[in-house]
Amino acid sequence: MPPAYALELLTIFAWEQGCGKDAFILAQGLRTVLGLIQQYQHLCVFWTINYSFEDPTVGTFLQRQLKRPRPVILDPADPTWDVGNGAAWRWDLLAQEAESSYDQPCFLQAARDAVQPWELPGLLHAGSLVSNHRVLGDSVPKTPRDSSSLNAVCPRSGSRQPPRLAPDPLVVASITPSMPGGVSDLSQIPANELDRFIKDHLQPNPQFLKQANKAIDSILNFLNKNCVYKASRASKGGSFGRGTHLRGSCDVELAIFLNCFKSYKDQRARRAETLEEMRAQLESWWQDPVPDLSLQFSKHTVPEALQFQLVSTTLGSQMDVSLLPVFDAVGPLSSGTKPEPQVYSTLLVSGCQEGEHAACFTELRRNFVNTRPSKLKNLIMLVKHWYRQVAAQNKGERWGCASLPPAYALELLTIFAWEQGCGKESFNMATGLRTVLSLVQKHQQLCVFWTVNYSLEDPGLRTHMLGQLRKPRPLILDPADPTWNVGRGSWKLLAENAAALETQACLMSREGTPVEPWDVMPALLYQTPAEDLDKFITAFLQPNSQFLAQVNKAVDAICSFLRENCFRNSPIKVLKVVKGGSSAKGTALQGRSDADLVVFLSCFSQFTEQGNMRAEIISEIRAQLEACQREWPFEVKFEISKWENPRVLSFSLTSRTMLKQSVDFDVLPAFDALGLSEKPSSRIYRELKRSLDMTKASPGEFSVCFTKLQQNFFNNRPRKLKDLILLVKYWHQQCQKKLKDPSLPPSYALELLTVYAWEQGCGAKAFDIVEGIKTVLELITQWKHLCVYWTVNYNFEDETVRNIILGQIRSPRPVILDPTDPTNNISKDKACWERLNGEAQVWLNYLSSNKSPGPSWTVLPAPLSETPGHLLDKFIKDFLQPNKTFLDQLHKAVDTICTFLKENCFRHSTVKVQKTVQGGSAGKGTALKTGSDADLVVFPSSIRSFASQITERTSIINEIQAQLEACQREKKFEVKFEMSKWKAPRVLSFSLKSKELNESVDFDVLPAFNVLGQLESGSKPSPRVYTELISLYKSPNALKGEFSTCFTELQRDFALSRPTKLKDLIRLVKYWYKQCERKLKTKGSLPPKYALELLTIYAWEQGSGVEDFDTAEGFRTVLELVTRYHQLCIFWTVNYGFEDEIVRNFLLTQIQKPRPVILDPAEPTGDVGGGDRWCWNLLAKEATEWLFSLCFKDGAGNLVRLWKVPTVQIPGSRGARMHPTVNEMFSFRSRGLLNKNNGRNF
Repeated sequence: MPPAYALELLTIFAWEQGCGKDAFILAQGLRTVLGLIQQYQHLCVFWTINYSFEDPTVGTFLQRQLKRPRPVILDPADPTWDVGNGAAWRWDLLAQEAESSYDQPCFLQAARDAVQPWELPGLLHAGSLVSNHRVLGDSVPKTPRDSSSLNAVCPRSGSRQPPRLAPDPLVVASITPSMPGGVSDLSQIPANELDRFIKDHLQPNPQFLKQANKAIDSILNFLNKNCVYKASRASKGGSFGRGTHLRGSCDVELAIFLNCFKSYKDQRARRAETLEEMRAQLESWWQDPVPDLSLQFSKHTVPEALQFQLVSTTLGSQMDVSLLPVFDAVGPLSSGTKPEPQVYSTLLVSGCQEGEHAACFTELRRNFVNTRPSKLKNLIMLVKHWYRQVAAQNKGERWGCASLPPAYALELLTIFAWEQGCGKESFNMATGLRTVLSLVQKHQQLCVFWTVNYSLEDPGLRTHMLGQLRKPRPLILDPADPTWNVGRGSWKLLAENAAALETQACLMSREGTPVEPWDVMPALLYQTPAEDLDKFITAFLQPNSQFLAQVNKAVDAICSFLRENCFRNSPIKVLKVVKGGSSAKGTALQGRSDADLVVFLSCFSQFTEQGNMRAEIISEIRAQLEACQREWPFEVKFEISKWENPRVLSFSLTSRTMLKQSVDFDVLPAFDALGLSEKPSSRIYRELKRSLDMTKASPGEFSVCFTKLQQNFFNNRPRKLKDLILLVKYWHQQCQKKLKDPSLPPSYALELLTVYAWEQGCGAKAFDIVEGIKTVLELITQWKHLCVYWTVNYNFEDETVRNIILGQIRSPRPVILDPTDPTNNISKDKACWERLNGEAQVWLNYLSSNKSPGPSWTVLPAPLSETPGHLLDKFIKDFLQPNKTFLDQLHKAVDTICTFLKENCFRHSTVKVQKTVQGGSAGKGTALKTGSDADLVVFPSSIRSFASQITERTSIINEIQAQLEACQREKKFEVKFEMSKWKAPRVLSFSLKSKELNESVDFDVLPAFNVLGQLESGSKPSPRVYTELISLYKSPNALKGEFSTCFTELQRDFALSRPTKLKDLIRLVKYWYKQCERKLKTKGSLPPKYALELLTIYAWEQGSGVEDFDTAEGFRTVLELVTRYHQLCIFWTVNYGFEDEIVRNFLLTQIQKPRPVILDPAEPTGDVGGGDRWCWNLLAKEATEWLFSLCFKDGAGNLVRLWKVPTVQIPGSRGARMHPTVNEMFSFRSRGLLNKNNGRNF
């Protein structure tokens, strides 16, 4: 007899698999264990809580153990001890005893019904197989959830997942379809005979289908008339309904939508009684209604369905029928319409298991496949035949066949391959099969789903789908039921057999070479979660490094051979050979890429001669390449094009070992315009322009002469930027395939646009790839404004070159100039960008709906530094001024919060909100287009002094936050708080979203002391206000700028009253500051933005003062002032002055501080110049470099003039209305400084 310990372990296993609860019915438990004893010949039980398959030695040993005769029950502590030991113990005696015990009273319920055992997925009960399929038939059982250890599911150490029974060969035999008699082995069928093979051997017998269809209709009619439970309708699914069934046997799912099921919950609760009633009716009725067709109920029972077979002995065919009573979740749908999102949101909240209610969506699943072309269905049949062949040939291999993914997964994979790679009704069958098998081999990367029935628009569905997409691969979601991943299963055996089939006759062309598959990725770019884009690039876009090394080695050898051997008996010399194209730039995609081999020859002394003798030159190079091909042994396959073209010579280098890895080269003879110089001179570009005019050639005709410059432009870029370029280029390829339009902008234009986006918005070696791709897509959507060029190889110094560039940038947008050739605008026409714009919007919307991490970089479609001075006003209008929609949005948000503060806060206290003031750039009218932000200063009555502002601030912020949260609970609006890192924060930061707002608006709410009271417009505050502030400022613990919020009203009014054009100049300066801040933020702390606003106002007051001025002159003046920061001493006396003694003495102290000094015009303690507090030197260095930019030159290329502005505020200057008694003192104290800085006027 087996040891009692074996029964202990078997009992634990039964409880883990069938129950898992602390409280249960003992009779059910005992009944389950005895049932397992009866099935001892199939038992294979083990755990991996102490050991596992991860260690190679242990894993190999475990595989041997699990192949031992059944029963196998491994000790969970010691893998060498098989306590089941099928060869040693008399389990048959125990099984007999167990069988004889079932009619004993201990297994009878009070109603004398037999106690039912627990359901153990995948186990045999009383000789029947329990399937854990949600959609039944045409498959082998799904893999358990954790298939990391061969095909038996054994949880890793620490996992709460219980072990599962490893299937037995007998079980495998019972579930694996046998091969149709007489069907040849697929591997031996020649590729060109696959279509006939399908027709002759795989397509089902139409006579049997007619019989079966008639029988099914009879069954449905009978049940509808006689069953207690009435159906609203029925649907035929399974492979029979989808039209993908094979000859000999097929499956059909009869989904019967019952009126008595009002919900998924009803279906689960009442399914058993419904199935019992239907079986009773069918058993009493069936009396051979269809000749030569018998109905046989299955010995196997499953809780989801009533299973039976329709068998034709004459035709040698059978149909497995699963009758499924289901809830009509979708209802009748007209053709082409989607189910309402509510259908799926109800499913997701029903608490269902994965795919539990998939049968409710039988019609959608059937329609998804039924609409496909006949030939695609034939391909599906071929793939399924191969699948069955693998299962049948390996039915004795416990680790392969038992947990294969369902055949339905292969159906969906075949549809995916055809959609992505072909999409045509007529195609080569071997190519389609090869593509599907290639995808099977890439199963660890498969991510396949459709949005024909459900999508990411509904928030609940979006959350669920994102959860699905983050699950381990393979992922193949049922297009009808988003909860069901049909990709679950062990793909290893399928992948091994797929690889083996690639060298067989069925996948070989007539020439004996492998059939090329369609170009299909195992995951779609749009469907890849944002956080997985880096992995996508690494897995699918980066070329194989080993292949690249082989190509580079071969190219070096070819270049050397051409230099040494071409024109040996001729005065023509090969000056140099340069590699160009995407391979040379490091932006080649995986698979098939392109490259140029430019041969610079001495016979060309100018651009116009490049077309001379082309046929003879090409012929000579071809002869030398053929010699090189014969003489050199290459690691890659070297093939020269058979087609002779007098203008160009092509050859390819292909991997001998890696599938679909090749580089196509064009050999181009060219004029060596650069010679030995690294950088071209202006003379070269003047000659280029003359040559184009003389030959009337198209711009870019001679760009090949600058191949080395193109290579250099990309070579020094970081690897991650090149990865971003790969992503953009791959997306561009997908757009071309989708739109079937080769006239989209060239990929080189998108490469340059990506470099521009990175330079302007990031510049770092490491960055978020999602932010990068969003930025490039957003630039594409702004194609009507694109003006992108560089001055690394040419510039505005030479008049001819300047005119070329100005002519280009004044031309209609988009403009993207080749950085090596100013005559070449590679952006093409407007129409091609309009088409690409639509696709860019699609991906941006997808990224937005996924709430992808990280914003895009702030990049304008035209760079400020390269915008001519006379176009700055247009630049501001197009890119910096906020539009009316933004302003309306902001005003709505401000009104919402102001109303909330007055009506909701402090309702149960004596505290009142005295007033709220909108500050910040939005309040002053200087906001930029990007960034919806609003600063609100709230003045509560509880803050009665400067000191109480510090003590009361935290409680005020807590009250506002609590009330905001209450409003959110009442669904009035949605807020998201930004947590402060300070224990006693000065500000409450949050974003607001409501039904009235199109997008969220960011708020900073700051409580402050109402020191100004109700100040009338145009009046000055009392000096007492400032004397109290100065007194606090001088105290030992004073914080700089602590009380500036109290004077927000004055700060706002100081800027708000200025002319509109001055506010635009402030916007321009702020935008320039943001560009510098991005570049310099890691090097030091820059002065506050407010200092630059005040400096701009000061420059205008002192240097212009008129409402209509030259923006470029104003901008240049501000940057010149920044470069002289160490001389700046600026203040105003519009709100405070020298009349009061305390204020006067304090001001005189402030203006004698180390430069720069820029006093806040609203309160004198705020020195936003800060002396050496901030790194003005960094900003000054940037300003110095910018002063050479095109934005400070007029249309003729001349430098715009400067305004005459002193760096030090002096008596009588605008804003500094000094008291007469102070003039002499100020003059005396400042004279030393003024003499020292005698260059203050410029």
